Amino acid sequence: MFARRQKPLNILTVGDSLTAGYHKYGQSYHPYSIHLKHLFDSINKPVSITEKGVSGERVVPSMVKRLRHLLEQSTYYDWIIILGGTNDFADQRPAERIFKDGLEPMYTMCLNHYQGKAKLVAMTVIENTIFSPTHNADE
Repeated sequence: MFARRQKPLNILTVGDSLTAGYHKYGQSYHPYSIHLKHLFDSINKPVSITEKGVSGERVVPSMVKRLRHLLEQSTYYDWIIILGGTNDFADQRPAERIFKDGLEPMYTMCLNHYQGKAKLVAMTVIENTIFSPTHNADE
């Protein structure tokens, strides 16, 4: 018998430098999407991951506009992963504004993508050693 070929999952990752894989103070990049691909490969699940991280980008207004443009393309995504807000917080923007003016509209766009068939993963902003309460101890 012939094995039926699985249709690959199509995943879009959108975010700032953390999505782009920024590390070593920008001297190197290693996006988390690479590891995610390896995890899918390890269970023999075909996947296509499009990484769209932009270092220094803020959710409001540029990431919102960029996501809208990405979703207006003809590509269908099964899953959309969003990690944003790090740079907005670094600029001391209020969390309520980041959510209401940026993340909430982005989440809505994703959930409406391809007639509501796309699934959304909303990632949280991770702690950053620059702004960590234990910054001096971390060094």
